[in-house]
Amino acid sequence: MGGIRTPAAAGLVALAVVVASSCARSAGEAAATAAPPPAVEAVPAREGNLPLVERLSGVARAANQVVLRPEIAGVVAEVAVRSGDTVRNGQALVRLLDDTQQEQLRQARAALRLA
Repeated sequence: MGGIRTPAAAGLVALAVVVASSCARSAGEAAATAAPPPAVEAVPAREGNLPLVERLSGVARAANQVVLRPEIAGVVAEVAVRSGDTVRNGQALVRLLDDTQQEQLRQARAALRLA
């Protein structure tokens, strides 16, 4: 009636049963050895602001740099420009205390008058 008629068909049915049972065993073993799901915490949503500040570390380098060398040594009395200012050729950047040089000039003029 509805039985298996050939040995080849019977072999295919047997093979299908073996494959199906091994797949079921593999899926069960995989589920048993899989890592447990991660723990999560559910919290209610809330409205608010997030800070828009980022702290970064690094080194800032200027696009153009100039090394300043005074023609004479002295103590700085005044700085005429700020960092980032645009300057022109010949513009005074600092003013030095000139008390010593003024005194030397007076002495030289006095010595010239006496000569």
